[in-house]
Amino acid sequence: MLRDAFALHRNSPFSSAGPRVIRQAVLFLAILLMLQISACKSGSSGQALVANVSGYSALLKSTSPGGYWTCGDASGDLTDSSGNGNTATKDGAITYGVAGPIPDDATTAISIEGGNENYFAVPSSASLPSGDTLSFVAWIKCGTLSSSSSYGLFYQTGSGSGHPGASVRLVAPGTNVIQFWASDGTTHTLLAQGSTPISDTTTWHLIVATKSGATSKIYLDGVDITSAGSDVTLAPSTAALLIGQSLDGHDFNGSLGQIAIYTSALTPSQVLDLYNHVQRRASR
Repeated sequence: MLRDAFALHRNSPFSSAGPRVIRQAVLFLAILLMLQISACKSGSSGQALVANVSGYSALLKSTSPGGYWTCGDASGDLTDSSGNGNTATKDGAITYGVAGPIPDDATTAISIEGGNENYFAVPSSASLPSGDTLSFVAWIKCGTLSSSSSYGLFYQTGSGSGHPGASVRLVAPGTNVIQFWASDGTTHTLLAQGSTPISDTTTWHLIVATKSGATSKIYLDGVDITSAGSDVTLAPSTAALLIGQSLDGHDFNGSLGQIAIYTSALTPSQVLDLYNHVQRRASR
């Protein structure tokens, strides 16, 4: 490589004439060019220069989540990567270290077996939603789904009896669609339902549910698939957030990664940016 650089220097118009400083500059530029070419060649094999360096985390943090759990922990509780200190405490049996949703990224995910009280609990805090504006975000890969059950993703519990609060779940009996529910402890209201079912057990999907006042939405893989729903105002609550469970007490069955919750409603463009970032990495 350096031999090529010196050859370039000898063949330059300044090799035998011209100020010494110009000749040195030409030599320096030639060596720099060769180093840059070498670096590019190194990066073209196996994406060596970008492996395990995820811009997804930075992108998600730029949207100001109240809580953000990558699910890359090796055991125990889930660390909050948002900086707000919202540790998610493990309850039940959880599998750690499963392959995560982001290509070329070493961050792993978790796996939950539905139906056995396996979930994470996050105590109420000022950075987590408590009222009528919020967003839930998670990458999911479904396990085998029973035709007689539903599978919880989030449950923002409310105060009082009768399971009040807001919940996002995958409803399996014959539909496999995402639903966003609210309850005052007595009446359950379907805020939004997705129109597209999730039937595979091999693909990671981005699930987002948002509520801003009377408007509730469900997104699947960056696309707004909201097809039905009514509205009810979510009352402020100081109860815990449950990850991997729904208001009917059913756990998720499958893998979860890159989970986030907001006190704001993400915009369609923000949701699409999160999905497209992962797709761009997958296409390299």
